[in-house]
Amino acid sequence: MTTRRVAAVGLLMLLTACSGSSGTTAVNQPTTAATSSATADSGPTITIKAFRYTSQQVAPGTTITVRNLDDTDHTVTSDVSGQFDAGDVKSGTPKTFTAPTKPGTYAFHCNFHASMHGSLTVT
Repeated sequence: MTTRRVAAVGLLMLLTACSGSSGTTAVNQPTTAATSSATADSGPTITIKAFRYTSQQVAPGTTITVRNLDDTDHTVTSDVSGQFDAGDVKSGTPKTFTAPTKPGTYAFHCNFHASMHGSLTVT
């Protein structure tokens, strides 16, 4: 019975050590990656989440990043043809486009989902 207890304690210590080590690595790696990504993309961002856009106010000619947090593709396409279009924005793959060079409020939509509309203000 003493041998079983020693074996059980040893197994418990091994499992605890392995899970602690693995958990630390898993927690630290994504945090570092997220920080690096956030630092690199610190400019204006339009985020798509739950089939809605966030609004942005930017200077003329600014590069804007589009981040899609939904599980389906979306677009950020100006309502007036040729003003701007980020193309197909896949989930988890940011895309960029350049804001118009003239100040104003520019309406945009998603080519795939008729109910999705947003606006970009250039000042």
